[in-house]
Amino acid sequence: MSKTIFIPLKNLLPILFVVLWSSAFVTGKIIVIDASPSTALGLRFGVVTLGLMVFVLIRGDRLWVNGRSFQEACVTGILFHGLYLTGIFHAVLNGVPAGSVALIVCLQPLLTGALAGYLFSEVVSTRQWVGLFLGFVGTAFVVDVGIEDLSYSVGLIWAVLGLVAVTSATLLHKRFSGRVPLATNNFYQ
Repeated sequence: MSKTIFIPLKNLLPILFVVLWSSAFVTGKIIVIDASPSTALGLRFGVVTLGLMVFVLIRGDRLWVNGRSFQEACVTGILFHGLYLTGIFHAVLNGVPAGSVALIVCLQPLLTGALAGYLFSEVVSTRQWVGLFLGFVGTAFVVDVGIEDLSYSVGLIWAVLGLVAVTSATLLHKRFSGRVPLATNNFYQ
């Protein structure tokens, strides 16, 4: 007799979220061939918004927030999803290989760690720094960088804009976090 393993939908949704989120790099090059970055992102945002609403309701988190929390979510959302993803898509559209863009925005944890220590008097341990550095080095080994050709410097500027936006959003989210459940905050972003 075999046992049936039951995995609640609630436990599968975070995995689905990661798959959908990470698909932006994989599909970015294909999407910008037939659609503008704004159109592609608008479609992604619409689908993800509906998915997050369902996720929030399944989790039983509150969906409505006060005005201040809404404004904070909007600011971090514009940085996270508007400028960060727009930067990535425009970088690819301007000829930067997706792997190179991934490597540039892979600097985000290092930049965030450095700035969090300065802005929030947060101590980043040696172990954490080693982990962040190894993650970056690992990405550099896996990704085909191809940045020797600077003919797509406009694309590189877009990628760096994406890096600055996601780092700023992460730091602001840390400052604002705690008042609203994470899934609800992501829904509004």
